[in-house]
Amino acid sequence: MNIGFPNELLDALGLAGLIFAAAQVILKTKTDSQADPKELSDAQGQLGLKDHQVDAIGKVFLKTQRQDASWKDLFGDEVGNAALLLDVARPVPVPSPPPVPVENLIQNCCSTAKSAARPPCVP
Repeated sequence: MNIGFPNELLDALGLAGLIFAAAQVILKTKTDSQADPKELSDAQGQLGLKDHQVDAIGKVFLKTQRQDASWKDLFGDEVGNAALLLDVARPVPVPSPPPVPVENLIQNCCSTAKSAARPPCVP
């Protein structure tokens, strides 16, 4: 019996194994460093949880009650970003630049025209 596996499947399995190993190294690094206690209390307040419902191992944020777990916890594992609210369906708003007064535009146009040997602007 000759059983073969497609190379794409082997590539995907290799990538998954690499990601699993890298995640363990990153998690170990986060548990070895200390979080700011203020960040823990801020995250607790933003999530509306009580003292006995949260804990931290290093910088890794933990909810001690199973019923408090949610899918959003997959995106905020550190104490500093535990209250991260992620809505992938809605684009992130980009602030628009402040409006420029028309007088400034006219001044800039005239000064550029004078220096570039163009006909003079009419302010």
